Amino acid sequence: MLQAQTILIVAIIADALFCACGLILYRAQRQIPGMLPLAASFGARSAGFLLLLLASPEAPSAGTFVATWLGNALAASSMVLMLEGFARFLERPRMNAVEVAILATVVLGWPVLMLLWPDGIVIRISLFSLLIGLCYGACASMFLRDRRQPASLRYIMTGWCCLIVLAALCRAAGAFLLPPESLVGTNAYQEIYLLIHLLSFLFMGLMTAILVGVRLRAELLSYVEDERSKLLMLSHELRTPLATIARASEMLETLNRQTEPALARRVVHIRQATDRMNRLVEAFLSSGLAAPGGEHNSAFDLAKLIRQLAAAPRFVFDMPQRLDFDGDRDSIAIIVSNLLDNALKYAPDGSPIELVLTKHEGSVTLKVSDRGIGPGAPAEREQLGSRFFRAGNTKGYDGTGLGLFTAKRLAARYDGDISISPRNGGGTEVTLTLHEVHRDT
Repeated sequence: MLQAQTILIVAIIADALFCACGLILYRAQRQIPGMLPLAASFGARSAGFLLLLLASPEAPSAGTFVATWLGNALAASSMVLMLEGFARFLERPRMNAVEVAILATVVLGWPVLMLLWPDGIVIRISLFSLLIGLCYGACASMFLRDRRQPASLRYIMTGWCCLIVLAALCRAAGAFLLPPESLVGTNAYQEIYLLIHLLSFLFMGLMTAILVGVRLRAELLSYVEDERSKLLMLSHELRTPLATIARASEMLETLNRQTEPALARRVVHIRQATDRMNRLVEAFLSSGLAAPGGEHNSAFDLAKLIRQLAAAPRFVFDMPQRLDFDGDRDSIAIIVSNLLDNALKYAPDGSPIELVLTKHEGSVTLKVSDRGIGPGAPAEREQLGSRFFRAGNTKGYDGTGLGLFTAKRLAARYDGDISISPRNGGGTEVTLTLHEVHRDT
């Protein structure tokens, strides 16, 4: 069997590692309540055991007295810090009475016991075991009453704390039956208890890490849900003015179709732009956050859709008269619209924009070539399509960096890709590849 001294050394190292990990996690995730006292509890216990290990009962001295007292005080502080940490983590009321009782008993009572009964290690071990039982009993009570953590974790922690309470009570009684000569004295019963206690420390450290992981996951899911709600609210707020613009443009088109055809054509462009924005709002802000697969997939004429979106006279087409594609028409319209809008934005007024559409086995490719400012520096091209990223040569142009990001995100639903490269002769060539959706028949 492992000797008591070896068990204590392993416990010191394990607690120090748990303390270091806890402090790193605290620095990274300060929003987790109770993380600092929980990390400090491992550190205090490690330091306390180290002092108790260094104290030499064979050669009593003032140094041994102080080391023993401080070692026990630090070990008691670790229990108080653990109670404080779990109370904050579980958002339960603090157990002030239990914390004060543990600290006062050790900090004030230990010097008295060591002065009055220098050889009374059995009394001190039994009393400290009772304090351990009190601490873990309070922890069991907190976990049993908690309703925030998953039930399985709560019951595991409650059951384990109860086992530690039982072991502590057995040690308190067993110390009188098989009294050890010191904390690290050779005593089979003492070694068994210390081994159980070491396993309890390791288990508590592991379970604390699991609890923190579950807490972080819950907070992340809550954050995602909050962001989804904000986007849905934004979607609703954007629909109202867009609907007003759409209705007004329809009325203007009807009124001016006969009297002012040129104005009517401009109104048509306004309505088409409004329709594109509506599709973007509805498909990206609302359903864009839902799981893939919620699209309305069907066969449609992709060539016709592109011609409708590219209504400006600057566009030059190289595509078949009809090209059937199986997918979500609105999502594809958003992708193509963003690519066309970028070409119009960054190319000189009046310059041609070439659209080449080809179909392969199960996929289509659309190339958009302009004579604009180009895709930017080579080092920036890999970042094109990242959220909010804009190349350095786009300064002076309006934009947010979301258009290409949206297009890439939607294209990924079709195992597609958007590549950007310089065009021979100047400008940018954007290549969109989409794979058809295979629907069950």
